[in-house]
Amino acid sequence: MNAELVVIGMLLAGAIRERNSAVAVAREIAAASFVLMKNEGGVLPLKKGGTLALVGPMADNTENMPGTWSVAADFSQSTSVRKGLEAAAGSEVKILYAKGSNVVQDTLLDSRISIFGKPTYFDKRDPAVMIREAVAAAMKADVVVAAMGESAEMSGECSSRSDITLPACQRDLLKALLATGKPVVMVLFTGRPLAIPWEAAHVPAILNVWFPGTEGGHAIADVLFGDYNPADAVESFDRVYRRKPAGTQLTSFSVLLAACKGDLDVLVEGAEALERITPDSRVLIAEACTHAPLTEDIGREKIPNLLRRKMDKDFGPGSGGKLRVDIVAGTDFPKDLTPYTLVIHCGSCMFNRKYMMSRLSQAQLQNVPITNYGLAIAYSLGIFERALEPFPAALDLLRAKSKRP
Repeated sequence: MNAELVVIGMLLAGAIRERNSAVAVAREIAAASFVLMKNEGGVLPLKKGGTLALVGPMADNTENMPGTWSVAADFSQSTSVRKGLEAAAGSEVKILYAKGSNVVQDTLLDSRISIFGKPTYFDKRDPAVMIREAVAAAMKADVVVAAMGESAEMSGECSSRSDITLPACQRDLLKALLATGKPVVMVLFTGRPLAIPWEAAHVPAILNVWFPGTEGGHAIADVLFGDYNPADAVESFDRVYRRKPAGTQLTSFSVLLAACKGDLDVLVEGAEALERITPDSRVLIAEACTHAPLTEDIGREKIPNLLRRKMDKDFGPGSGGKLRVDIVAGTDFPKDLTPYTLVIHCGSCMFNRKYMMSRLSQAQLQNVPITNYGLAIAYSLGIFERALEPFPAALDLLRAKSKRP
């Protein structure tokens, strides 16, 4: 055999192995980035059987999967939600597809968001006809997966919206799907936070997939069918910590805000009060904003559950149920904090530093420990010191107080 052909064959084989490895990593990274915002009634994971209705303007679109500023992406290599679900389900699940609605119904806006090789494939049919088609598919299905949200360029330049709720035509489709009585899973595409209080109150399951990239369709299928467990705001912190290289620093948005908008030393010291909580304690959780609460809200559900599990572990099963957790939002911050063993505040992204410092001072004057969400979660998960590595002074102070090496 010609030696040159052997060398070429070896190079090609190596390139294929390298590409396959990169594809696998892209798929896993995409799945790890998803956030399960709600899963009421255990709708997820989906069963690999029966009939599934797949609807929505983002259900069969490959070009928008990489998101904005993906100028070097090869859109032909992207996998849509439809292709991902079909590949994962095989012959076990019958998938019925209907677009149901456009991303937006305004043709001028659609032209602005269909640029840079990322068309939305605007459907010129009457919106009512499209909705009826989607409802017909839903009525024949056991469960509905609605791929909705924004297209890639809606968080890019010259086409962003001042209204960050779900576009009206998609909301109309969603209402019609929910009216069928079938369980609905909303797969939410977005390059920035969207205001979805109505969806949070009415849709049983919401999976935020951002713009998941080339392997997005496969990654979404992995999560929907339970082959990959999606992260939530608490679990993702622990998951990233366990998988990252030892030399890489780790922190969270909430910990960064503790340093930028508050007094990190005070908040770090406050987190250690978690060790003094007993089933007879009373804890205050304070939110800066007054958003519509989700079923699995981090302040109203996740952190209280962490505290109660700690009580069950430290004091015996059932002890966590005795712990009293009060929750306030916005400006409803009590003047008298002395009934509380600990105050756990959100990151305060909606407050300026002066306002947040006034709350810290109030707690200090009453000798009530105060910390924030990120620090409390890191402490509870046993990764407190790693979360403080980007802040050597706070970490040194912590170790000095606890006499750690």
